[in-house]
Amino acid sequence: MDDLMHDDVDRERPLQRPSGGSTRYIDDRDDFLFSLANKVNVKPLKLAHGRIAGRAYSIYTRYDYGPTFGGGHDLYISNHANSNSHSHTDLGHTYKAPPGQQANIFLAGTHYFVPSEVETFYLVTKK
Repeated sequence: MDDLMHDDVDRERPLQRPSGGSTRYIDDRDDFLFSLANKVNVKPLKLAHGRIAGRAYSIYTRYDYGPTFGGGHDLYISNHANSNSHSHTDLGHTYKAPPGQQANIFLAGTHYFVPSEVETFYLVTKK
C-alpha cells in the first residue's frame, strides 16, 4: 500500500490506499456517516450502518477511488474530486436517508456533484 499524507486534516497520519488492482470492503461495526450540513436543511444527523444479510460494507477501497462508503457506494468521492463531477450519493444500500428524503440527493442536493469539502474522521474510544 502507498502512504498518502492527509493534507486537509492534520498532516500527521498517512492514509492507506491499496496499490495495483486491489479492491475490498472493510468492516467497521461502529461506522456511520454524519450529515453536518445538507442542501435540504435537515438538522445535523448520524446515518447509521444498516447490516445487509450479515455482510458488512463499511468502506470500499480501490487504488483509483477516493473515499467510498457503503455497499452500493452510498457515498463515493472520486479521485481528483474538485476537478470533475463523478462523485455521487446513492444512500439506501448500507446507510439510510432520513424518512421522507430522496436517497440520491439528500447529502449533496443532486446525485452527482463536485464536493467543496469532505472530511473523514476516525473515532477512537477509550476502554
